[in-house]
Amino acid sequence: MGVMVFSAVINLLMLTGSVYMLQVYDRVLSSGSVPTLVALFAIVVILYGFLGFYDFARVRLLSRMALQLDHHMGRRAFHTWIGTGESDSRQDGNNQPLRDLEGVRSFLSGPAITALFDLPFVPLFLAVLFIVHSWLGWLTVAGAGVAAVLALINRAVTSAPIQQAAGLDNMERCFADQGRRCSDAVIAMGMQDALTRRWTTLHRTTLAGGQKAGDPSEGLAAFSRAFRMLLQSAILTLGAFLVLRNEISAGMIIAASILSGRALAPLDQVIGQWRMIGRSMAAHKRLKSMFSVPLVIAG
Repeated sequence: MGVMVFSAVINLLMLTGSVYMLQVYDRVLSSGSVPTLVALFAIVVILYGFLGFYDFARVRLLSRMALQLDHHMGRRAFHTWIGTGESDSRQDGNNQPLRDLEGVRSFLSGPAITALFDLPFVPLFLAVLFIVHSWLGWLTVAGAGVAAVLALINRAVTSAPIQQAAGLDNMERCFADQGRRCSDAVIAMGMQDALTRRWTTLHRTTLAGGQKAGDPSEGLAAFSRAFRMLLQSAILTLGAFLVLRNEISAGMIIAASILSGRALAPLDQVIGQWRMIGRSMAAHKRLKSMFSVPLVIAG
């Protein structure tokens, strides 16, 4: 809830740039008033100072939450990992609580979660665009719809491959850990070359699975970024057309371009970070299943 409050303030302060450009074009340039320009810039400096502070506070809060998660869950995760040594030797990839905890902790302190917190505020920027002009609002809504469809396609296409890639990676890690722990017996029995060949096969399979999971996401992310840049050009074109029709002012063109870009930025970031989001969701699901089983920790 604290992060959501900070996100709300940050997204409100994100309106500063578009409002400032609107005032500069429509008030300062038309009146030629230097004091007005200085006063507006002073207000912008203060608002951006608050924006930087709240953005820093949000990131700091998320990083502290990640540490608290590790403090609360790390001991039990390690206890469970120690107790599942035999099941790890089966290389089923289902017992990796320490790695899962690390993945969730990295997600909480990474850029993907901030994009998810910014998503609910996309309607705020769309509403301001509708206030500027309904055509600009509908064009951005159409662009947001395309970005949302891309995000859904990305999830549908990459969900299963991401889980398979995570399983293959866990199998490879478990195999390597078991081989390292039994290195003396492996060397004494002359099995080092055989284990190396087996690990190489697992490693290449893991790399292939990871690439298969990442290819669709990379392509959709590239298309999404190109589409967002195209949409901003379309917003400028439509804005210029509306200015020629005397329906909006020249300053509203720049303001609309900034607002549309800000409205679509969280969607673009979520699409770009979807592989990490998918892996974190899978890790969280495994941890939740593991922690649902009662476990007594001595001491």
